[in-house]
Amino acid sequence: MPLHVPSVPTRDFPAPIPVAGGRVASDRDQTGVRFGPFLLDSHFQPIYSIPHGRLVGHEALLRASTSAGQPVSPVEVFSACEDEQQLCDCDRLSRLVHLESWSQRSRQRGPPVVPEWLFLNVHPMAFQLLGQEGGAAQWRELQRHYALSEGTLVLEVLEAEAADPAMLAASIGLARDAGLLIAIDDFGAGHSNFDRVWRMRPDIVKIDRTLVARAACDASAARIMAQMVSLLHECGAIVLVEGVETHAEAMVAIDCDAELVQGYLFGRPDSDLRAPWHSPDPLRSLPRELAAWRERRQCHQDDRARPFREAMQSLAAALVGKDVTGWQDAGDSTEACRFAQAAQAFLGIEGAQSCWLLDEQGRQLGRRTQAAAPVGAGHPMDDADGVCWLQRPYFNQALEKPGQVQASRPHRQLLGRQLCVTVAIAVPVRVDGHPGWRVACGDFAWSE
Repeated sequence: MPLHVPSVPTRDFPAPIPVAGGRVASDRDQTGVRFGPFLLDSHFQPIYSIPHGRLVGHEALLRASTSAGQPVSPVEVFSACEDEQQLCDCDRLSRLVHLESWSQRSRQRGPPVVPEWLFLNVHPMAFQLLGQEGGAAQWRELQRHYALSEGTLVLEVLEAEAADPAMLAASIGLARDAGLLIAIDDFGAGHSNFDRVWRMRPDIVKIDRTLVARAACDASAARIMAQMVSLLHECGAIVLVEGVETHAEAMVAIDCDAELVQGYLFGRPDSDLRAPWHSPDPLRSLPRELAAWRERRQCHQDDRARPFREAMQSLAAALVGKDVTGWQDAGDSTEACRFAQAAQAFLGIEGAQSCWLLDEQGRQLGRRTQAAAPVGAGHPMDDADGVCWLQRPYFNQALEKPGQVQASRPHRQLLGRQLCVTVAIAVPVRVDGHPGWRVACGDFAWSE
């Protein structure tokens, strides 16, 4: 139902960020602030620091109802706006409702022990027009009025696909000039991607619940999420995992090195604020449980990799000091046959896939010795002389620690579909009568 809003100015709120044009009807009553046929109020969901093990802030969430007390979703409230200006007015009023509610409840809770963040959601369209609300000076006055320390008010932005880059950059600049922090919401959902992070340079990135839910039941997704968090850290962002509802999801959040968590497991939205330094039981137990979980995982991985590590060590022992001149030749050369023979113990282990040899520049010498018929015959990336694996971490790690078997992270087979792990070891040899190095490598199938 479209809103019909008479021209009555906003009451009961300070004027640093007025409702544009006085177009929104809003009145304070016992159940909230009126916006057209809706009553607006606030709930707050706690946000916790994993390293600190305690509360560090709250996210303000809009709660709406009809005059008869029937709950209405925030989406319905914003969908009822007739035009862009009315939508921005609704968004601005919602933020004022949150600030007023937060201020009242903070006074009831008592003086803050330490500063806390207050997260406010901003509609993408309203965020683009942030500069029309009076500039950085009015935002600073708003923070002063509500006794918010600089750097504790966080604007959550869900960027729209049709966002105007110039307007977006201007709004980000204004927010930073006013001492506000910027958070990207729902990262990993919809059309969000790292381009948003590079352009917006957010202080905080909130990982969408769909990612953590998937990662909690899919080891591959968990590894991807960990890499995503690492990249976000490289971009200079603090990472918050939202929507954590289960213990498994909490373990994913701490294992991927996120700093902040939010979700039903730790605290549901409520009309009241959590006490300063609040620390729920599931949060306090996470570090201890993570250590035990990682130990079990490492034991499983070690058990799986042990026979392949031992076989690679034996293969290296058979090559130490050997003259490998000509081993790069294809075909049935004596040297190539020697390597194939040395690799048989490795390839005889169930799950082994292939062995190959690299020179000191990472170039592959000859073709791989396969445990079975190659699955990639005719593949565009089928094995060939001169292939270079210089970029592979296992190659560089092997040369850095000669004589020690190195293992890669699970990765997709080059010519197949399943995951594999590569083990590698640097071996001292002789080439044309001179000391040199070769790196022996082997793949084996990996399953979680």
